[in-house]
Amino acid sequence: FPVTIAGFGYGRFYKPNRVYTGVDFSEEMIKKAKKRFPEGNFRVGSWYDDLGTYDVVIEAICLSSFGGTMDEFKEVLMKFVNPDGVLIMLEAKATYIFAKDNMFKYESRK
Repeated sequence: FPVTIAGFGYGRFYKPNRVYTGVDFSEEMIKKAKKRFPEGNFRVGSWYDDLGTYDVVIEAICLSSFGGTMDEFKEVLMKFVNPDGVLIMLEAKATYIFAKDNMFKYESRK
C-alpha cells in the first residue's frame, strides 16, 4: 500500500526494502537522504503541493514548521490520505492516528 512520510529530512526514518515516498520541504535534506540511500524514493515538497494520495501518511515533527494548530495541520494533511487510509502524526509530546472518515482517533501522550 502507498505510504508517504512528510518531514523525512536526511532519511532518519528510512528502512530498506519498504515501499514509500519520503518528502521534505528542504532540498538540502532530500539531497542528503539521496546520498545516504540512493535506492530510496525521496522528493522535495510541502503540504501545499500536489503530492498525490496514499494509504498511510506519516508526519514526523512538522507541526512547528506549519505555523498553525494541530487540527488545522491535520486537515491539510488529510488531503493526501486515501478514503480508507490513515494519518499518523508523530509529534514531540504525542502520537495521533486518524482515519480518513474521522471515525477513529488514537492519542498517546509521552
